[in-house]
Amino acid sequence: MKQASVFAKQASALAESQTAEGAPVAPFVVLMFSAMFLDAVSFPGLTVPANSIAMGLAVLYALFAPHQGSKLPIVLAPLVVAVPVWLATTSLLNGDFDTRRILNISLFAAVILTVASGRLNRVAIGRGLAIGLAVGIVWGAITLPRSSYIGRLTGPFGDPNAGGFLIAVCAALAIPALTKRWQRMGLIAVSLAGIYLTESRTTMLAAAIMAVWILIGRYGSAWLGLFSVGLLMWWVSTIPQDAFATGAFADRAGSDALRARIFALEVVDVDRNPLIGNGAGTARINVDGLIFFYHSSYLAIRAEAGWVGFVIITALLALVFLALIRLPRAKRNAWYEAAVLGVAVCALNLGEVLLTLPTAVAIGLAMHHVAAQKLAKPPSRQSFRTRTAPMPPSRRKWRFSQ
Repeated sequence: MKQASVFAKQASALAESQTAEGAPVAPFVVLMFSAMFLDAVSFPGLTVPANSIAMGLAVLYALFAPHQGSKLPIVLAPLVVAVPVWLATTSLLNGDFDTRRILNISLFAAVILTVASGRLNRVAIGRGLAIGLAVGIVWGAITLPRSSYIGRLTGPFGDPNAGGFLIAVCAALAIPALTKRWQRMGLIAVSLAGIYLTESRTTMLAAAIMAVWILIGRYGSAWLGLFSVGLLMWWVSTIPQDAFATGAFADRAGSDALRARIFALEVVDVDRNPLIGNGAGTARINVDGLIFFYHSSYLAIRAEAGWVGFVIITALLALVFLALIRLPRAKRNAWYEAAVLGVAVCALNLGEVLLTLPTAVAIGLAMHHVAAQKLAKPPSRQSFRTRTAPMPPSRRKWRFSQ
């Protein structure tokens, strides 16, 4: 039994190094993913965000890296490919093909498949995200007096709501890659401070729900965690809207009124072409001559891709989350689960969430983790016996001797 236990641990360690972590930790991968926070920073002469360029380079790097993971789930990979394919199709059907938007969505899908394949080491990805978050939050805190949103952290994130979303999700993705307790606690403290400085109410709610999930869903039943999260969201939905514009958020009354006007126009806009949508890049609203992005990523998907695209993307997110929580408790990763949950919550009140690069990394790491854990199966009793020890001599051998 002792030898079996040792062999099982060795087999598990071997499977972990081949599937969960993937390729060796490359400094280039760490560097590229540390640029994830550069969402509002562009290289001179280019209008493409620096994090998009970094993710494109990471995908190119992965093309020449050996495949270290298991096969991707049969259902999930086609759903990922279907996202840019359907957005391109509906754009052609509407006669309005936004090339830049289609390229961004194609990069979104490419990042998911690249990360999920195991060609990029998940530890390198996590460490890169951790470094980028620390630098981005400190950068935002230093430049807080010059923020375009008075008193709210923007820095390299560009927008406090987008910054809060990126911090919450990427922190959850980075923590499993940190091996030392002080590193994890330090990143959690810095990330919570960053979320607080963004003053993003949606992100604060998402962070609270993620914390509840990690505490309850990790140590208890996944279904108990889902019930607790659902109960918390129901409770929040019963709070009067006026209550969210009091205290520290008392100056948000004007922006909340504008948000309400935008939401009313969004509902009308998505009904113009409900089945297939209006095409990529059309999730914008004109209010008194000013153009605003949608304030709900779910409605934005319906505007661009209709109910067809909405089903594709929400099914992808839901199936990834279910695949994570259906793993045996010892193989689950509550941080990845919380990251996917954070994406779903932030998408309720933020327009650019579901088809962003942080979401792509979250889905990719979740898919990779599920595939890796299914591959790392303990050896059977028979295989252990035949591989590690010779068969004992038969007591009836004398009957066959010459």
